[in-house]
Amino acid sequence: MTVPYHHHVIGNTSEGLLLLGRTDVDDNMKLLNPITGQMISNLPPASTLGLHKDFRLCDIDLRGAGVADDSTVVLHFKSFSLALAKPGDERWTQLYSSSKRILSTLQFAGRVYCATETDVSVVQTVENQRPQLVVAAAYQLDQSPRGNARRMHFSDRSRMFLVDHNGELIACHHDCCDPCIHGSCYLYRVDLDAGYTVPLLERLNNGHALFISTTRSVLAGSGVSPVIRPDTVYLCAGTNIAFDRLGTCAERKFKKTDAANYLTCYVSS
Repeated sequence: MTVPYHHHVIGNTSEGLLLLGRTDVDDNMKLLNPITGQMISNLPPASTLGLHKDFRLCDIDLRGAGVADDSTVVLHFKSFSLALAKPGDERWTQLYSSSKRILSTLQFAGRVYCATETDVSVVQTVENQRPQLVVAAAYQLDQSPRGNARRMHFSDRSRMFLVDHNGELIACHHDCCDPCIHGSCYLYRVDLDAGYTVPLLERLNNGHALFISTTRSVLAGSGVSPVIRPDTVYLCAGTNIAFDRLGTCAERKFKKTDAANYLTCYVSS
């Protein structure tokens, strides 16, 4: 499906959703799934997002988007804040977390989940009440693949991504300055029933690999390219660093025409 006439893409998500705005007027925004053709229209204008007063549409740094409870659109911005609205609302409702940064969001099982510095939270919407973030799973002290107990450490360069892995919610944590010296990538199963995360020590099913950057993540089948190694996390930031299940890492170079390079460019855009 093509972008409607007089509209342009304000931002996109790793799941392929497009946030659209008008090029001729400050009209209500739309959220489009170009694969299914589903579009949520009549959302409040961008001028009510609560950003700085002199902002332009091109200044909006969209990090994620999803739909909670079938009708509430949730937008995640670089400023670690959320904006929520239903079709027909006059303005967007801002949702901030004063005690923890919102690092990423994912629509999963009909709800919108957020990875923060302390837990995985879910956006809760109740009629006639202000939306809020509710803890869905706490981060636990875990055992690393090398046998050392560790706690998640979050700095200004920390990244935490949520991924839908065949109907299972997975979190990927990366925190380092020099990827192969000071840090690594760790995967966790988010146990929503028990309310905590569990280290994912077994292989990713069906030979998947995870591509991440500073802003987004994509889970891809290793079969899309012969150079993609299954059960591997690729950190795409200038050079491509591949982390295997044991936490060891090595630099990987992809040909420009290879599908792996296209995936790298997509998550880095």
